[in-house]
Amino acid sequence: MTEFKPLQSDVGDLAQGTDHRESVEGYHSVILRGDLYRVIACKDHLQWIIQCRAGVRHGGVRWDSLAYCRTRDALIRRWTGLQADGSTNWPSLERLPAQIGRS
Repeated sequence: MTEFKPLQSDVGDLAQGTDHRESVEGYHSVILRGDLYRVIACKDHLQWIIQCRAGVRHGGVRWDSLAYCRTRDALIRRWTGLQADGSTNWPSLERLPAQIGRS
């Protein structure tokens, strides 16, 4: 079983890294991260992106995007589908707003 940890106590406070490039390890808007997958808010905060760890580039971990979601329900559904152990409880995702970005 993979252990996932929310990277912030308040999902509205996303600053974790300082990099603005979505594919790098130090991206600033990471919401949830596991060994193989993570969830980020895109740089313009218009969608959530599920990413898969895709190896190393220029000496750092590279992340490739797998899914793009505008609603919390879609994000949770896609994220849960990636979990081999069938886990369905993701408190840090459940605290997100119903929809990201502009209405």
